Amino acid sequence: MRSLGMVTAALVLAAVVTTAAGAGVPTVHFRVFARTGLRLTDIVWTGRQFLYVDNTTNRVAAAGSSGMPLRPFAQMPRQVEETRCSPSPGAHGFAAGDLYCHSPDNKIYRISPDGKTVTVFAVLPHSPRSDGALTFDTVGAFGYALLAATDFAHNVHTFFYERLRKQ
Repeated sequence: MRSLGMVTAALVLAAVVTTAAGAGVPTVHFRVFARTGLRLTDIVWTGRQFLYVDNTTNRVAAAGSSGMPLRPFAQMPRQVEETRCSPSPGAHGFAAGDLYCHSPDNKIYRISPDGKTVTVFAVLPHSPRSDGALTFDTVGAFGYALLAATDFAHNVHTFFYERLRKQ
Protein backbone atom coordinates (compact mmCIF):
# COMPACT_ATOMS: atom_id res chain seq x y z
CA MET A 1 0.00 0.00 0.00
CA ARG A 2 2.89 2.31 0.85
CA SER A 3 4.55 1.68 -2.52
CA LEU A 4 1.23 2.33 -4.32
CA GLY A 5 1.02 5.71 -2.54
CA MET A 6 4.59 6.54 -3.54
CA VAL A 7 3.96 5.51 -7.14
CA THR A 8 0.77 7.60 -7.23
CA ALA A 9 2.61 10.60 -5.76
CA ALA A 10 5.44 10.17 -8.27
CA LEU A 11 2.96 9.98 -11.17
CA VAL A 12 1.09 13.09 -9.97
CA LEU A 13 4.38 14.96 -9.57
CA ALA A 14 5.53 13.84 -13.02
CA ALA A 15 2.21 14.91 -14.54
CA VAL A 16 2.43 18.36 -12.92
CA VAL A 17 6.05 18.87 -13.98
CA THR A 18 5.38 17.61 -17.51
CA THR A 19 2.25 19.76 -17.87
CA ALA A 20 4.03 22.85 -16.56
CA ALA A 21 7.03 22.27 -18.80
CA GLY A 22 4.91 21.38 -21.84
CA ALA A 23 2.57 24.35 -21.50
CA GLY A 24 5.42 26.80 -21.34
CA VAL A 25 5.18 30.44 -20.58
CA PRO A 26 4.28 32.56 -23.61
CA THR A 27 7.32 34.45 -24.81
CA VAL A 28 7.23 37.96 -26.19
CA HIS A 29 10.08 38.82 -28.51
CA PHE A 30 11.26 42.39 -28.98
CA ARG A 31 13.47 43.90 -31.62
CA VAL A 32 14.44 47.40 -32.60
CA PHE A 33 12.12 48.56 -35.37
CA ALA A 34 13.86 51.82 -36.28
CA ARG A 35 16.96 53.52 -34.90
CA THR A 36 15.83 57.12 -35.15
CA GLY A 37 18.57 58.80 -33.13
CA LEU A 38 15.82 60.86 -31.49
CA ARG A 39 14.97 61.04 -27.81
CA LEU A 40 11.43 59.86 -28.43
CA THR A 41 8.45 60.90 -26.34
CA ASP A 42 5.80 59.62 -28.69
CA ILE A 43 5.33 57.55 -31.83
CA VAL A 44 2.12 57.81 -33.85
CA TRP A 45 1.03 55.66 -36.77
CA THR A 46 -1.29 57.69 -39.02
CA GLY A 47 -2.31 54.85 -41.30
CA ARG A 48 0.29 55.79 -43.89
CA GLN A 49 3.33 57.03 -41.96
CA PHE A 50 5.01 57.03 -38.58
CA LEU A 51 5.39 60.35 -36.76
CA TYR A 52 8.14 60.58 -34.14
CA VAL A 53 8.08 63.33 -31.48
CA ASP A 54 11.50 64.38 -30.18
CA ASN A 55 11.77 65.14 -26.44
CA THR A 56 12.27 68.81 -25.50
CA THR A 57 12.81 70.04 -29.08
CA ASN A 58 9.22 69.14 -29.98
CA ARG A 59 10.33 68.43 -33.53
CA VAL A 60 8.15 65.90 -35.32
CA ALA A 61 9.82 63.64 -37.87
CA ALA A 62 8.00 61.42 -40.36
CA ALA A 63 8.87 58.07 -41.92
CA GLY A 64 7.09 55.58 -44.13
CA SER A 65 5.88 52.15 -43.06
CA SER A 66 9.45 50.81 -42.75
CA GLY A 67 10.09 53.34 -39.96
CA MET A 68 13.02 54.98 -41.73
CA PRO A 69 14.42 57.20 -43.22
CA LEU A 70 13.31 60.24 -41.22
CA ARG A 71 12.28 63.50 -42.80
CA PRO A 72 11.23 66.74 -41.04
CA PHE A 73 7.47 66.98 -40.61
CA ALA A 74 6.52 69.73 -38.11
CA GLN A 75 7.89 71.89 -35.30
CA MET A 76 6.09 72.93 -32.12
CA PRO A 77 7.59 75.39 -29.62
CA ARG A 78 10.47 73.94 -27.60
CA GLN A 79 9.33 72.62 -24.19
CA VAL A 80 11.21 70.88 -21.43
CA GLU A 81 9.53 67.53 -20.80
CA GLU A 82 7.37 65.35 -23.00
CA THR A 83 4.69 66.03 -25.59
CA ARG A 84 2.01 63.43 -26.35
CA CYS A 85 0.19 63.22 -29.68
CA SER A 86 -2.88 61.51 -31.09
CA PRO A 87 -4.12 61.34 -34.68
CA SER A 88 -7.56 62.68 -35.45
CA PRO A 89 -10.22 60.00 -35.98
CA GLY A 90 -11.44 61.98 -38.99
CA ALA A 91 -14.98 62.15 -37.61
CA HIS A 92 -17.26 64.19 -35.34
CA GLY A 93 -15.81 67.50 -36.51
CA PHE A 94 -12.16 66.48 -36.28
CA ALA A 95 -10.61 66.62 -39.75
CA ALA A 96 -8.97 63.48 -41.10
CA GLY A 97 -5.18 63.60 -41.07
CA ASP A 98 -4.83 66.25 -38.36
CA LEU A 99 -2.54 65.49 -35.44
CA TYR A 100 -3.24 66.80 -31.94
CA CYS A 101 -0.38 67.18 -29.46
CA HIS A 102 -0.49 67.97 -25.73
CA SER A 103 2.65 69.86 -24.68
CA PRO A 104 4.01 70.11 -21.11
CA ASP A 105 2.83 73.73 -20.78
CA ASN A 106 -0.74 72.41 -21.21
CA LYS A 107 -1.32 73.64 -24.73
CA ILE A 108 -2.89 71.38 -27.31
CA TYR A 109 -1.57 71.92 -30.83
CA ARG A 110 -3.29 70.94 -34.05
CA ILE A 111 -0.87 69.98 -36.82
CA SER A 112 -2.14 69.81 -40.39
CA PRO A 113 -1.83 66.55 -42.37
CA ASP A 114 1.18 67.92 -44.29
CA GLY A 115 2.87 69.23 -41.11
CA LYS A 116 3.11 72.77 -42.47
CA THR A 117 0.53 74.39 -40.18
CA VAL A 118 0.85 74.21 -36.39
CA THR A 119 -1.79 76.08 -34.37
CA VAL A 120 -2.85 76.22 -30.73
CA PHE A 121 -6.12 74.31 -30.56
CA ALA A 122 -6.76 74.71 -26.82
CA VAL A 123 -5.08 75.75 -23.58
CA LEU A 124 -5.80 73.68 -20.48
CA PRO A 125 -6.72 75.71 -17.39
CA HIS A 126 -3.65 74.67 -15.36
CA SER A 127 -0.36 76.51 -15.38
CA PRO A 128 2.08 73.97 -13.89
CA ARG A 129 3.97 71.68 -16.21
CA SER A 130 2.12 68.52 -16.99
CA ASP A 131 3.05 65.06 -18.17
CA GLY A 132 -0.36 64.46 -19.62
CA ALA A 133 -2.08 62.24 -22.11
CA LEU A 134 -4.30 62.76 -25.11
CA THR A 135 -6.80 60.51 -26.88
CA PHE A 136 -10.03 60.62 -28.84
CA ASP A 137 -13.24 59.04 -27.62
CA THR A 138 -14.01 56.85 -30.62
CA VAL A 139 -16.97 54.99 -29.08
CA GLY A 140 -19.07 57.95 -27.85
CA ALA A 141 -18.76 57.51 -24.09
CA PHE A 142 -17.67 61.16 -23.82
CA GLY A 143 -19.55 62.53 -26.82
CA TYR A 144 -16.74 61.68 -29.28
CA ALA A 145 -14.56 64.32 -27.66
CA LEU A 146 -10.83 64.85 -27.62
CA LEU A 147 -9.80 63.92 -24.08
CA ALA A 148 -6.79 65.49 -22.40
CA ALA A 149 -5.57 64.30 -19.02
CA THR A 150 -3.10 66.17 -16.85
CA ASP A 151 -1.20 64.90 -13.87
CA PHE A 152 -2.19 68.05 -11.93
CA ALA A 153 -4.88 66.84 -9.53
CA HIS A 154 -5.64 64.01 -12.01
CA ASN A 155 -7.87 66.23 -14.15
CA VAL A 156 -9.46 65.12 -17.38
CA HIS A 157 -10.56 67.78 -19.85
CA THR A 158 -12.86 67.17 -22.79
CA PHE A 159 -12.89 69.21 -25.97
CA PHE A 160 -15.86 68.91 -28.25
CA TYR A 161 -15.37 70.28 -31.74
CA GLU A 162 -18.79 71.93 -31.89
CA ARG A 163 -18.35 73.71 -28.54
CA LEU A 164 -14.91 75.03 -29.50
CA ARG A 165 -16.07 76.12 -32.94
CA LYS A 166 -18.77 78.35 -31.38
CA GLN A 167 -16.29 80.14 -29.06
